[in-house]
Amino acid sequence: MFINTQSEYYDIPKLDNILCNAQGKGISLFHCNIRSLPKNLTLLNDMLYSIDSRPDIIAVTETRLNPNSISNVDLPNYNLFHSDSPTLAGGTAIYVNDTLKTIP
Repeated sequence: MFINTQSEYYDIPKLDNILCNAQGKGISLFHCNIRSLPKNLTLLNDMLYSIDSRPDIIAVTETRLNPNSISNVDLPNYNLFHSDSPTLAGGTAIYVNDTLKTIP
């Protein structure tokens, strides 16, 4: 059962506030449409380092990953699960905090 479902755009301070308030109350999930994970991974990392509480799960769409681009898209302390796209667009990735037990 979802206790607090929201779908809005947040700036970094607002996101940090929401994640800090959610700590210990369940699993937190962050979604972003990244429009090329290899190209924008640094921006995602910068965003994560600028907040005090990191989400448990990070869902990313439009990763544009393919078998040749998967080598350098890891995030520290997260396990990566992904689905490549057969086109130049699309693809998904889910980063799950390594403290959570996951089954692909």
